[in-house]
Amino acid sequence: MSIVSAQATLDGGVFLVTLDDGTILNVPNDFSNFHRRELQEFVDEGGVIAAADPLPPPPTNDEIYDLVIQNNRVFKGYVLAVNDGSIIPGSSMTNAALKAAVKAKM
Repeated sequence: MSIVSAQATLDGGVFLVTLDDGTILNVPNDFSNFHRRELQEFVDEGGVIAAADPLPPPPTNDEIYDLVIQNNRVFKGYVLAVNDGSIIPGSSMTNAALKAAVKAKM
């Protein structure tokens, strides 16, 4: 089997190597490793190691709020953790007021 493509990872300690049969290997950046030596041969023959994918942007406060609301157990735990008397579990607070209160605690 031969290497079709290779990609660096953000930490630089591992390469993602794709073989011609579709197998993806995590190859450590250690020349005592057989696959790392094979990767070097791939590069020496003109192959290119692609740059690492960038990290995705962090979620916005609205996205965090939406995820919290989707998981009621997490939401209840959050309410109990930040309850200073302004948020009372089980109250008849409107969604808009509840969203504003949660966002104020972020």
